[in-house]
This record gives sequence, C-alpha cells and structure tokens, in this order.
Amino acid sequence: MAATVGISRVYLNEDGHGVITCRHCDVQRPIRTSQRLHESIHRKLVKTRCKSCESIFYVRFNCRRDPRIPAHFPGQLVRTYPQEVLGNVRIISLSLGGISFILTKDIPINIDDIFDIQFVLDDDCQSMIHEEIIVRRTNGSCIGAEFSHHDTYKYELDFYISAHGGAFE
Repeated sequence: MAATVGISRVYLNEDGHGVITCRHCDVQRPIRTSQRLHESIHRKLVKTRCKSCESIFYVRFNCRRDPRIPAHFPGQLVRTYPQEVLGNVRIISLSLGGISFILTKDIPINIDDIFDIQFVLDDDCQSMIHEEIIVRRTNGSCIGAEFSHHDTYKYELDFYISAHGGAFE
C-alpha cells in the first residue's frame, strides 16, 4: 500500500493551468482544469496519486491572481453615498487585488456592496490607502473584498506586499 503524505498547494493561473508536485518524490505533472471546474475547485481538497511513486496525497487548489500577506492594522469602512464613516475595522489580509478585514461592530454588509476603505500602512512613509471595495465574501464579522479599480497601479501596496513576502495563499 502506498504512503499517504500531507496536503500540497497547487496554484492555478487564470486559464486553470497549474503543476502538481508529489510531496514524496518531487515529480511534477501539469494539470489543466475546465473553466467550470476552475471556478469551483479552489474550495475543495482533492485526493491524488503520484503516477511515479504511487504515493497518495491531497491537493488544495489556489486560484489567486495576486499574492497576499497577513496584516494587522486598523482601518475605517466608509459608505460612499452619502459619505459616512460606518465604523472601524481590523485589516487581516492584503493583496493588490483585495483585502480581508474584521468588523469591530455590527454593520449590515451584503455581497456586492460597495464601500471605501481607509487605512495607513506601517511602512516608513506611513502611506495612506483609500480604496473603493466590492464585498465578495462575508463570514460573520470577517469580510473579504475586492478593490474595484483593477486598472490603477497601486504602487504603495505593491512595494509593501513585496517587502513583506507576499505569497499566493
């Protein structure tokens, strides 16, 4: 019987292509997913067997476009129209494409709601970030949002994330 070995991460690009690496023998093989599978696979743990050494291991697929970093700093959530500070938040994850944060008080938030988020990076320049976001995920007080202006280069975030070892997790 083949050995069972931990969980591997496979990063899929926008076309659903990636490489599975056996955790036991390091043999790599390409994987291509269909668009429908690509959209749903990132939430699943998939059992796989290495064709070379027969080891069994699990794969978790990651479909991120941008690397992210854990973060721990305060921010404010602002309603855009009419402009009103809704409350303080605690930023817990940051990428060029989006942000995750914890609400510090109960604020009614729904998927596809649009807000502004404001926070200061703890870099040497104390860079002020002010971005429009679209809520993509809610889990109680934990919110995941996408920055709405993808065509704008966010150099402060890019340098900050690069300096703090951004990873596709």
